[in-house]
Amino acid sequence: MAFQVIIDLKNIGEQIVTAIRSSIEGVSTELVANTANLVKQEPQALDIRAQILDNARALWPIIDGKRKDHFGQFKHPRVTPEMQIIAVGTGTTVRALVTRGEYNPNDQQICSPRHFVFLQTEDTDSIENAQRKLLEMTMLMLNGFLSTNVYIIGAKVEMNGHGLYSVPTTGCQ
Repeated sequence: MAFQVIIDLKNIGEQIVTAIRSSIEGVSTELVANTANLVKQEPQALDIRAQILDNARALWPIIDGKRKDHFGQFKHPRVTPEMQIIAVGTGTTVRALVTRGEYNPNDQQICSPRHFVFLQTEDTDSIENAQRKLLEMTMLMLNGFLSTNVYIIGAKVEMNGHGLYSVPTTGCQ
């Protein structure tokens, strides 16, 4: 006994077009979902610019306190000025700088701040790398000054291997 397969070729073109459309719609929906997930990326936990500025502000009184007067005596650090992070350069020679702004008292009509370089990196190939280098630089500087310029006074309390905090005791500043 022979089997017969009957194929209706009249509607096959429509069936193929419907299958292709359905497949394209599925792929399109998946691409839109994947793109939306990429756009919804988690924000970075570390704001590099903010951390650089925090480190620079902590460094200012240390570095500025190393100035000496005409008699070789150390001067008191000045008030921490306003600071900005800027990037300069072109192409593969980009540097990141922390500048400090000061107003010139003789320039009262204009009141324009003058910017002075406080910290500066070497040339790098991108703004991102320059900022990373600036963060590393400030971290290294603070680490070097930590033992002589940052004091832990009071009772030290450990936090299960995560670090410690200091509880001020009577007489601590």
